[in-house]
Amino acid sequence: MKCPNCGANIGIRDEFCAWCGKPNDRASRHVQILKKYREKTDETKADIETQTLKRVPLFIRLLVIALLLAGFVILIIVVEHSWDWENQREQEQALRRAPEYTVVLDQYIRDRDHLAFRRFMNRHSISVYGHYGDDSYPYRKYRGYERVNDGFFLIVADVLYLYPYRSDSYQDEDNYVTRIADNVNSFYSAYERGLSDEDDPLSPEARAAAEDLEAQTRALLVAYLGVSEQDAAGIRTLTEAQRKLLIESAWSARKGGA
Repeated sequence: MKCPNCGANIGIRDEFCAWCGKPNDRASRHVQILKKYREKTDETKADIETQTLKRVPLFIRLLVIALLLAGFVILIIVVEHSWDWENQREQEQALRRAPEYTVVLDQYIRDRDHLAFRRFMNRHSISVYGHYGDDSYPYRKYRGYERVNDGFFLIVADVLYLYPYRSDSYQDEDNYVTRIADNVNSFYSAYERGLSDEDDPLSPEARAAAEDLEAQTRALLVAYLGVSEQDAAGIRTLTEAQRKLLIESAWSARKGGA
């Protein structure tokens, strides 16, 4: 699943997002439901043992215990899949309410409110991938922009982890810088694909929004990684290896001057 706050990939059992640190409300509900069923099962088992099993033959006791354990396993399976079922229900609702939701999403794109777009997509479990070859799928038009949006916020998430940095933790920070460089390459791959993809072309508004994200990516590299404005201006034309070397070298130079 994705964090409803920043959109990073997290597990259903993660109580907090590892990227932005915000609490994962769905994880809390999931844990509470699981805890409730476990407590109920333990109470039922204890009640059976004290009230019933003492008055019946051994083979019936064993049968009751076996049935109880089977029921417990079923409950665990139900709880483990509860998020999948909830997510499917939300996707079906998103499909029914597509005329309403697409108006909101289109406005976010026109306003270049990239975070609001991302949060709305995650909050309503909207997928840009419908049935293969289904050109009428209402959210398909957002595929190109969502790829660029995802790439940008992966960079943002790592930058948030990188700062504020400490002089005694450079080794860990260097790992994050390498991840940022990799995510920058992934971002530009999605960006170039969005600009040239004939199957899922960007609308003029989505193209302008994607270009705004590209400008913000360059600004992040200048402000937080130490890349010069001149180098940032030409980063799109570099190869992946050149981008990675540029970012890591700029960070090393900034770190040396810290």
